[in-house]
Amino acid sequence: MLTVTAKNRAATESVATLHSQELIPAVVYGPKTAAQSITIPAREFAKVWRSAGESTIIALKGLGSDVEVLIHEVQMHPLTNEALHVDFYAFDKTKKLTATVPLHFVGVSQAEKSGAVIIKVMHELTIEVLPAELPSHIDVDLAKLAKVDDHITVADLPLPASAEAELGSDEIIATAVEAKDEVISNAAPDVIP
Repeated sequence: MLTVTAKNRAATESVATLHSQELIPAVVYGPKTAAQSITIPAREFAKVWRSAGESTIIALKGLGSDVEVLIHEVQMHPLTNEALHVDFYAFDKTKKLTATVPLHFVGVSQAEKSGAVIIKVMHELTIEVLPAELPSHIDVDLAKLAKVDDHITVADLPLPASAEAELGSDEIIATAVEAKDEVISNAAPDVIP
């Protein structure tokens, strides 16, 4: 499990001072956790954010006992793209949570080998799942696309046992379509007087 070191934040500490010390102000809260202001090291968080995103459980260390959380929201600087503030959600381990999980396309499609074009309709899927079964990503096996007009739907995805997709089971994730040549016209455009 990925971890981030956290410290309690005093109300008197200014955001500018924290940023000059390469710390990010943050808050952790949840159904069984009162909102708590904390600070986290900027570099340490950046590494975790790159690999975890919003759908991986991470542990906050240094607050007494470890707190398992999801990254709920990150406020980014518009120019430097550095994190300015982070909201961590301390979930209830016994209740399902809603998370948006990235889709990873794997395998090789026979339809694509035969000249078809693979269209990836979705790149993430929102699911409700028990925290212990929350996947960091969901694999979509493109090998299931054998010929033109084959589809991969939500029902074809390997979801954890407790997971329920927000979308219907017949929603298309990826499809194989016939490749068509694009016709470029050299005709002059119509001129409206």
